[in-house]
Amino acid sequence: MKTIRSTARNSFAGSRPGWAAISLAAAILAVNPTGTGKAAQDAALSPRAGLSRRPQNRGTPPTLIEAGPHHAAWQFQTLGEGPARPSRSAGSYIELASGLNRWDAGRRAWRPAEARFDAQRDGCFVARSTQHQVILGPDLNSVAAVDLLAPDGVRLRSTILGLALVDAGSGRNVLLAEIKSCQGTQISPGEIVYPNAFDGLAADVRLLVRLDRFEQDVILRERIPPEVVSELGLDPAQTRLLVLTEFFDPPPPARKVRHLPLSSGRLLADEELSFGAMSMAAGEASAAGLDAPGIPVQKSWEILDGRQLLIEAVPYLALLSVSESLPAISGRRLESLRARVRRTASVGTPNRPGPGSAAGLELPGPRQASSRPPQIDAESPPDQPLERSTAQTPGPSSAGLLADGVVIDYALTLVTSATNFTFQSDTTYHIAGIFNLTGTTTIEGGCVIKFAPNSSASLVLHGPMNCRTAPYHPAVLTARDDDSVGAIPSASTGNPTVCYYGQPALKIMLSGQTLHDLRIAHAQTGIYFHDYSAGTNSVRHVQFVRCGTALQVNGYGTRFQEIALHNLLIHDAPQALAGYSFRARAEHLTVCQSTQLATDAWGSSYGTQSSLELVNSLLVAVPSLGNVEVSQLCCRSAAQSNTVFQTVAAGGFYLAQPSFRNLGTSNIDATLALELRQKTTSPPSICAASNGADLVLAPRVSRDSDTPDPGYHYDPIDYALSELVMAGTRTLTVLPGACLATYGAYGMRLDPGARLSAEGTPLRPIRLFPDSLVQEQSSVWGLLTATPVSVLGTDQSAATTPAAPSACFRFVEFLDLANRACHIRSDTSTSRFAEIALRDCQVRGGRLDVLGDATTIVRFHNNLFQRAEVGLRMGIQLTAFNNLFRGGGLELDRIRPAGDWVMRDTAFHAVDLRDINGGLIHSHNAYLGPKQEVLLGSSSANKVLSAFPYASGPLGDFYHATTSLVNAGSRPARDAGLWHHTVQTNQTKEADTTVDIGFHYLVLGPGGDAGLPQDTDADGVADYLEDTNGNGRVDSGETDWRDARDLGLGVRITRPRRSSPVP
Repeated sequence: MKTIRSTARNSFAGSRPGWAAISLAAAILAVNPTGTGKAAQDAALSPRAGLSRRPQNRGTPPTLIEAGPHHAAWQFQTLGEGPARPSRSAGSYIELASGLNRWDAGRRAWRPAEARFDAQRDGCFVARSTQHQVILGPDLNSVAAVDLLAPDGVRLRSTILGLALVDAGSGRNVLLAEIKSCQGTQISPGEIVYPNAFDGLAADVRLLVRLDRFEQDVILRERIPPEVVSELGLDPAQTRLLVLTEFFDPPPPARKVRHLPLSSGRLLADEELSFGAMSMAAGEASAAGLDAPGIPVQKSWEILDGRQLLIEAVPYLALLSVSESLPAISGRRLESLRARVRRTASVGTPNRPGPGSAAGLELPGPRQASSRPPQIDAESPPDQPLERSTAQTPGPSSAGLLADGVVIDYALTLVTSATNFTFQSDTTYHIAGIFNLTGTTTIEGGCVIKFAPNSSASLVLHGPMNCRTAPYHPAVLTARDDDSVGAIPSASTGNPTVCYYGQPALKIMLSGQTLHDLRIAHAQTGIYFHDYSAGTNSVRHVQFVRCGTALQVNGYGTRFQEIALHNLLIHDAPQALAGYSFRARAEHLTVCQSTQLATDAWGSSYGTQSSLELVNSLLVAVPSLGNVEVSQLCCRSAAQSNTVFQTVAAGGFYLAQPSFRNLGTSNIDATLALELRQKTTSPPSICAASNGADLVLAPRVSRDSDTPDPGYHYDPIDYALSELVMAGTRTLTVLPGACLATYGAYGMRLDPGARLSAEGTPLRPIRLFPDSLVQEQSSVWGLLTATPVSVLGTDQSAATTPAAPSACFRFVEFLDLANRACHIRSDTSTSRFAEIALRDCQVRGGRLDVLGDATTIVRFHNNLFQRAEVGLRMGIQLTAFNNLFRGGGLELDRIRPAGDWVMRDTAFHAVDLRDINGGLIHSHNAYLGPKQEVLLGSSSANKVLSAFPYASGPLGDFYHATTSLVNAGSRPARDAGLWHHTVQTNQTKEADTTVDIGFHYLVLGPGGDAGLPQDTDADGVADYLEDTNGNGRVDSGETDWRDARDLGLGVRITRPRRSSPVP
């Protein structure tokens, strides 16, 4: 796991020959938005009564808190509205991109980066404002026309030589074109094009600098027809186009070879080349402006005639399929090509699979070195651009130069951006450009990842992905301008429908991944599986909303990628599934408003056929199945969505008609079948009014526990609450398993004397969460303030009779996205409580703001606060025992006069602990992690550990993997009410021992009762329910958990009915 902190140093500073005037610099790459989007939602979702977008409320500009080579942390303040949040509250987000910043040695600080070339007076172009630096010579036809210095000091000098054709079957090689003398034209800050750069073929060379990479592209302007290839003595089916680039005195690259199969049965060797901090991975060939998967470009590092060459190869027929719109080579250039073939063609024998079949090719002669080193001008400040010579005036637009061309690229990429990175559940991230991730990348449920509206914003995963997401706790990947979730970046327009964002949002470079419980919205491509080797991937419980292409899956040749799609929603995506060489099986897929279901881009070139098997799926407003082989089992189609779905709030795909239910087959993935039994196709009930009577909220939405309904299934919402007011002396009771979503300014308010009692069970917890954790659309339901609140107290004065309300929670899960919502808010004026009690609860993200005087009693007993922000302030009375604060923050601000504040047997692990005024009674607490702050005032009974491991068990991930905190508490477990609880995966009860420090899970039964709360006397009632206070004894009103004959009320069975003996 990586924690982002400023390193405040430059690990690759230092001068190199010819680089004396170049400094390391950079700022966020500004690229024009690409893609087109709709200005409104699909017509089926347009009638949204009660829906409104979040009011734009920017507050002050953000402040930079800290920065590093690939990140910047920003904090801002947002002005709240209404009684739910009357004061200003701080928010934050982390901006990420590979190469986002550069080290300024003079200022000894990280500064924003800028991907740009500066034109020099001698005709050179210099990029010196990125972590990697580049000099382009005045003439591309010279030794080391391209000179790159990597961040770690590795220097790579190169010159493109030319283009060739090679017949992999016969070994016959033909030199097509040589580089010629040419000068560059700057058409954008980071883009230099050398038009008509080759002698013999119409083609350009484009060189680009980006924050994370340097690219060299060859842009073909004409095609070579198959008859011409045959005339040259080459077999078009066996022929590949080669791009030859010579490197001068480079360090030897580390090579990672993989073999790619073609339909002919041949294996192509593709090499990933690593030069330290930068590497050269898979390249692509594609038609400029064509919205289709690129053709893989095969690479190898060769030594020919003592010269070191990068050779890129593209199958000729695949290249031909994307160059049909180009004019054919003809006339004088064709005659010149024929003359060159007669002069240079030779036959060589490949020495190994791959582009090495260029052996025997007559290479162009060595380039001429420049007579003098490049003259690098001093770096100008941003407001004083360098004077350009008349020869280097800007040329035509990038769009004009790239029209009607086929691009073959390689890229040297920064690969050291982040290793073993964790996207944390309490954080909003802004992806400003490509962000390369190595090692294992973890995405926690609750995190919000927003993408900039440019052509490069993307997460590229070069290693495994660990989704620590779950039902009711997804991760959301969306647009920078989507204000419905997470913190709002300062540049947000509030309208995410005018363009596409992530391109792609997730690019997965390694097969064998399982992605689950995600929402991906407004991306050019949602998820792109880009591993050409054979493999299997799985995507489960994912919503795709308004993406250009929801899923792209690339195999290679006859090596297919297998993908399992389980319970997916795809809405408003012109292409649902694209790629080539894939086999997909989709169970419970809903696709609505897609122009084409599935597309195989290059199957005809490879002689392969991709396939899609649909089971229990719904295709609505999908006019074309595409060009893949599609089979369907228990599926339904419809032309209009309003005949199939109903919209409730921001969820548009609840089934509308009973006739669509129970139509599926049970012959589906066994795990999916079990998961669907806990999900639904039915919408929630809405509670949004004052209530003058007692109210009981029990699970009411039907879970799909019988014959499965077709299509996508939601996590159930039983009730949606907004401004529900419980009148004085009335009780709101929430029963086990109920799932309550809140929306608007607040979910519920309790008048004086009202009582909220929410008690779930370990296996059927009550869930309380904002509606955006379940429903997919980027819309706000009702009026949304800066910090919406789930539960508010009374806004009546302390003199009111009866007393302030109480709220008691047990076995309740509080959930949120990126800590935007407040679960419970208490203060002395607008939201007063007499009592707030949490026992056996889990708070996953979000906030608890508890402020009050000595009339407010707060009890936190045996709770997990995971990346939550908890504030306890002023004069409340506090008792807190056996809690775990894991990540997030805890602010303690006790102001006298105040009641007693007692905190014992509690663990603090990597939490921002702020004890402002002291005055707590505390002991026997644990402080875990190398930099964990401690409470004011020392106690010898505390445990201070630099590391602490956890174990996953049947009820969660925070069982103890060590005995360091066992029997280390302040009192017996019976006095803590934890007799029937444990911190150990072996399900050993605390019983009559000293209590362990930290959060405890309830013990589950052995044998036939495994998975259920332990029932020692087998009377059908769990031990903890018979022993309600958890002390192990039989007290008044309890039954004996050890004796099935005890029915309570002092009655003991002495003779069962029918005179059977007492066992």
